[in-house]
Amino acid sequence: AGDPFSQAALGYSYLNGDGVAEDPQEALRWLGLSADRGNAWAQAGLGYVYEFGQGVRANYAEAVQWYRRSAVQGYAYSQWRLGVAFMTGRGAGRNDVSALVWLGLARSSGEARAEEAWNEVRSRLTTDQLEEASARGERCKDSQFLNCP
Repeated sequence: AGDPFSQAALGYSYLNGDGVAEDPQEALRWLGLSADRGNAWAQAGLGYVYEFGQGVRANYAEAVQWYRRSAVQGYAYSQWRLGVAFMTGRGAGRNDVSALVWLGLARSSGEARAEEAWNEVRSRLTTDQLEEASARGERCKDSQFLNCP
């Protein structure tokens, strides 16, 4: 069956042509094997593949599903991309409160790229929406990502 981390690493190698010939189909195969075993890094990779159409037709809804699986494991990159999906409505219904929750979680996990989007979304929200986002973010963290938007 193989080690999920090694499967993900091989998938990324095929995705980027790092040490092997670039092969999006092999990347999908290896990332999929790892992602199905719960590897957050591989799940984020599949989110990327589907969001940006790397070897497959872009499918934002599929990307969001993979990002969510990874994000609830605390993977900051996926939290950022999930926040962007809620911010833009690509793959998820546009929801600025949910966007701010996920972007805030990404920021607190050290994802610097979330800062600009977080500031943009935050500037659009009312005081009540900001309070709701804060409360939902706390519930999400307190539940270890089981109760998230």
